[in-house]
Amino acid sequence: EVDGKETKDGKSKIGHSCYFAHGNITEAKFFDPFTHVYMFDIGFPPRLFHQLAEMFNNSQSEYLICYHGPKLMVNDYGFNIELIIQTPTSMHGSAEGHTGYIYRRNKDVPHSKAKSCKTKTFGVPCDPLFGNAWETCRAGLDAVCKHSSEEVKTHMGKTRKRLTRSASRKNSLAEEKKAH
Repeated sequence: EVDGKETKDGKSKIGHSCYFAHGNITEAKFFDPFTHVYMFDIGFPPRLFHQLAEMFNNSQSEYLICYHGPKLMVNDYGFNIELIIQTPTSMHGSAEGHTGYIYRRNKDVPHSKAKSCKTKTFGVPCDPLFGNAWETCRAGLDAVCKHSSEEVKTHMGKTRKRLTRSASRKNSLAEEKKAH
């Protein structure tokens, strides 16, 4: 959820309801309470797409942003969506390019209330996996900044040195010699 607000001088500023998390999305059953779902889905396996389609279709999320066209998303995977727009994209610092697609929930497909999210601890449908995100965003900008900093430190602060194949082979051979 992004809530645009105006400052005293009439200029708008963006809200702070953006949450970064590192985790396994398959632990959720719904995308609620999110209005927009973004997936950098290059390389996702078909089984995951089918699971994500079920999650999206059973959620109240209005928009889906991804990198696969309507034939795959609607016909093959079963997302209840309609294309709004598509645009070419490129990755910063890379020659790699993809087409980005923005979809809206298809209003002509009935939404199953029986399969929808029943958890309303916060007054809105909210999958339990996202409860902390909802609380953090509601706690204000300082809480969101603190959480984001902690996530970056935890998941991106420490990197393992990458080994080339030849260096990896040398290490394996050295370990074999030690064992004999």
